[in-house]
Amino acid sequence: MAQEQSIKKNYIYNTFYQILTLVTPLITTPYLSRVLGADCIGIQSYTASIESYFFLFATLGTATYGQREIARFRDNPKLVSKAFWQIEIITIISTLICLVGWFILALSSREYGSYYLVMTFTVLGAALDITWFYEGYERFNIIVTRNTLIKILGIVIIFIFVRSRDDLLLYIGLSSFLGMLGQLSMWVPLKKFIIKVPLKELEFKESLKQVWIYFVPTIASTVYTMLDKTMLQWITKDKFQNGYYEQANKFINMGTGLICSLNTVMSSRMSYLFEKKRKEEIKEKLAMSMDYILLLGILIWFGLTGTAKGLIPWFCGKGYEPVISLLMIYSPLILIIGISNCLVRQLLIPSGQRARSTKGIILGAVINMVINLILIPFLAAKGAAVASIVAELSIVVIFMYMSREYLELKKFAKGLFLRLFSAGIMLIVLLKLGDLWTPTLIYTLLEAMIGTGIYFFVLIVLRDRMVFELLGYVVRRIWEK
Repeated sequence: MAQEQSIKKNYIYNTFYQILTLVTPLITTPYLSRVLGADCIGIQSYTASIESYFFLFATLGTATYGQREIARFRDNPKLVSKAFWQIEIITIISTLICLVGWFILALSSREYGSYYLVMTFTVLGAALDITWFYEGYERFNIIVTRNTLIKILGIVIIFIFVRSRDDLLLYIGLSSFLGMLGQLSMWVPLKKFIIKVPLKELEFKESLKQVWIYFVPTIASTVYTMLDKTMLQWITKDKFQNGYYEQANKFINMGTGLICSLNTVMSSRMSYLFEKKRKEEIKEKLAMSMDYILLLGILIWFGLTGTAKGLIPWFCGKGYEPVISLLMIYSPLILIIGISNCLVRQLLIPSGQRARSTKGIILGAVINMVINLILIPFLAAKGAAVASIVAELSIVVIFMYMSREYLELKKFAKGLFLRLFSAGIMLIVLLKLGDLWTPTLIYTLLEAMIGTGIYFFVLIVLRDRMVFELLGYVVRRIWEK
């Protein structure tokens, strides 16, 4: 029972942070969209995609591997401390190597060199990022508290210092510095969890081997999530296209962040359960997680599709009209990523199958690159969106096949059909309302409430199991109070 309470508590912490992550762009994006413009947003998006490759090589596969190792050994302070220092020292060395390449790029780039230089804090922060340690310990309160303070500080700084298009360099530099500051703050409570380990007792050979095993799929995953932005700039030479894509991508990230918060919390617990060989409990928790992702993922997908026409004009401002159709095409990615993230974070990684799942991720990366090459020249940002959906969908199919021993496909298919049917009715109503109303914040909020009400009402009529369980839980809590 204590373990269940721990999961609920951690989920509340992580969901709170995901809501803050959701609210932050809701506050800053309308302002930045109007102050900077689509082309400046495109510059920020492109340079961030280049930076992400260096950050990737600096961290290698330490984040995912580190969380798993800490979760496995958290009952033994000596093994935890040993694992931490082995992984962290590897990260520091790889970061220093990457910084050399980063400065070469920054000093040799005429158009974007100044932006790269102020983004150095982000690459440097790779060596300081120990979020994985607290995730392994399931201490999400520490992560959320510090990240929340940094998010709030970031919002305040944006409104104070970013006042015109000329402040783009300052905006990028401040964002980079604040990110590093947040990672540095995570070191303050570390002494409560680890003990001193003599350098001679550290064994880097096995850790380095495992880091590389986890690094390969991380490369592929980052390639197909960031290569879109890089290829958009290389192929179209149009900063506006990257700006449109970035704005649509923010909505996708907000949606996936919200539904994937449970996966982050459950990953450490699943690693623990696999270590104890509790198969039935693993299947039960996986089924619950997939049900949750279907319920919320489909609601957000169809909700964004139905409200995009009224949402984008007031949210982003003038000049972002192409984002409307782009978001409609792109929004299924929220559900697809939610499913793939659930399977890899809750099953494949905790069970030690990260190397096996690499094949699916590499295939997805190749598919993404090929479709990008074919579609971007003709469809620009829309082509990149289609490429991402097809790539992620292929990965989901492969991951579901790998997870067949633990995943109840019939129950999953039934849940998928019920939610799609309910969301379809909601979408029809939302599209009709969109034709009648003026694009404003009030009307969009009203659409969201009406759409959500229709979605859950239809599910209640269809006697959806999870909705009834949620209603029962709410009624019991109200009755108890």
